[in-house]
Amino acid sequence: VRRIASDAMYTAGTLMAASGDIKASEVLSDFAGDFPTDSRREEALRLAVKVLKDHERSDESVGILTTLIRDYPDSGEAASYLFMRAEIALERGDTTSALMDYDRLTEVHSDSPLAVDAHSRIGFVYAGRGEHIRAADHFSRAANMAGGARGGESGRRALYSAAVAFMNGGDPDQAAKLFASLTDTDPSGPWGVEAAYHLGEALYESGDYSGSRTAYE
Repeated sequence: VRRIASDAMYTAGTLMAASGDIKASEVLSDFAGDFPTDSRREEALRLAVKVLKDHERSDESVGILTTLIRDYPDSGEAASYLFMRAEIALERGDTTSALMDYDRLTEVHSDSPLAVDAHSRIGFVYAGRGEHIRAADHFSRAANMAGGARGGESGRRALYSAAVAFMNGGDPDQAAKLFASLTDTDPSGPWGVEAAYHLGEALYESGDYSGSRTAYE
């Protein structure tokens, strides 16, 4: 009888989710609570989060995400659970909670592609707080993980952000090195053009007026 009940509740939840019914999140969460040893429990909780996200009610999924993080630390989706909860905290303006989850993600799931985005998010939080050198460190980590100047869009964007952070943090020499790596590898690309302008600023701040003029030109 218990097996029939679990099948019925799980099927009802998934069908409701497929039809876009917001109540599916409640049914699936109840299923996870009523049948804690069911092999479909993680999938049900994950689907409940998706339903809430699809209805732009992600903030209501924090409790579900917390359960997923606690109960499935070795899941292949563990990094995404941390990242989603951190994103919700960041949207709420709770940077302390967001940083805790981003930090945990980068430490425990450093091999996950999401670690690149997590380092970048940490960088933006610190930059917003005026801690530019700490921000630059995380942007640099993101850039290195993504392949740097030759790492495609994510690598070049992170490298550019690191350079800006160094510039704002009072280290124009390091900023100039990073900006130069962008202009050298793709001078006509979007990040290369932006970098060339800021390279001129960084070299001017460093006292290299000739180099600055060349960069502007």
